[in-house]
Amino acid sequence: MPLTKPRAFLSGIAAYFRVPKAMKEHKLWHFQLVPALLGLLLAVVLVTVAYLLTRDLGARFDAAIELKWAWLDATLDWIAAIFTFVALAAIFLFLHKHIALVVLAPFLGRLAENIVRSTQGQPREPAMKTLASIKRSAVINTRSILGEIALTLPLLLIGFIIPALGPITFTISFLIQARYAGYGLVDFPLEYHGYNVPQSVAYTKEHRAFATGIGTGYLLLMSIPIIGWMFAPVFGTAAGTLATLEKLALPQASPKEPLSPHSLK
Repeated sequence: MPLTKPRAFLSGIAAYFRVPKAMKEHKLWHFQLVPALLGLLLAVVLVTVAYLLTRDLGARFDAAIELKWAWLDATLDWIAAIFTFVALAAIFLFLHKHIALVVLAPFLGRLAENIVRSTQGQPREPAMKTLASIKRSAVINTRSILGEIALTLPLLLIGFIIPALGPITFTISFLIQARYAGYGLVDFPLEYHGYNVPQSVAYTKEHRAFATGIGTGYLLLMSIPIIGWMFAPVFGTAAGTLATLEKLALPQASPKEPLSPHSLK
């Protein structure tokens, strides 16, 4: 691996340490309030749904299988409930990081826009309207979800079949998820600069190590219950925007001219 790729990866993670200073310097802290509350509400809804499904599936399992030994029947019920909850929790963690970016897209896009205006000092028109921003984020993150499933599911099966390879397959799966999460976060400043979806995807592919670093910070924050669920999307968007602006300023960073802000393919 070329030396520039580890540096690009680390630069993505390092961008998170610059967020508090940038938010304070440009007076942008108030932009995190609404997405933080909505992010927490979304997490509570998803956790509640997971709990209700666990209870419902547990009741169905209990009704379907009855053993004459009460202790064994109770043990199987507990095992089934735990297994179901763990499975639903894994699905929640897998989908939540993308659903949050879609639901909060108008607010996160606005945050990215204000970071651009504050850091560059050049007022510009918003790149996307609310509904268009949600649609665009849905396209980006749906693509990410499908890509993650296609790449991580075989790895998880390998790790399950060959436990000795578990740490390796888990690490690779984590980096794959980080890469796709980074795509969604880096897209916000690209959207504001007039990149359409294909151009945004091409840009993040070209800078995949950098995007993976941004996504890694996002996933690590998302792994913190409540606090992470509230602030990870905001910090991820701010970090992705700050770091992407630096890359866009480099002559070699943008191989294509951005299209109209309203072009979406």
